[in-house]
Amino acid sequence: MIGREWHDLGPTRDFRPGRPRGFVINGRAVAVLRLGDDWHAFSNRCPHNGQRLEDGQLTGTVLTCRWHGWRFDVTTGHSPDVAPGEEGPRLRLYPVRVEEGVVSVEVERL
Repeated sequence: MIGREWHDLGPTRDFRPGRPRGFVINGRAVAVLRLGDDWHAFSNRCPHNGQRLEDGQLTGTVLTCRWHGWRFDVTTGHSPDVAPGEEGPRLRLYPVRVEEGVVSVEVERL
């Protein structure tokens, strides 16, 4: 049965602001990023070549894959290098919540 479930990833103090942290949840590579008071979770694999995005360079909300320079806005999953209205590479995004100081991500269950 396919469904969604929340996974606790640890206390907020374990997440350095501006630095993605990678996890494997239900067989999926997921990165979690804290930007100020905002939290983002997204696929931790670049759609170009499958490299880990947690090792990339963050500028504002744009994360650049260190292997081939593909860029993604972590708030939308879209690449800023693709013209509006055109299809292009994008990251899968996941819901994040913080309750009582614990970070959780919702990921599909297979």
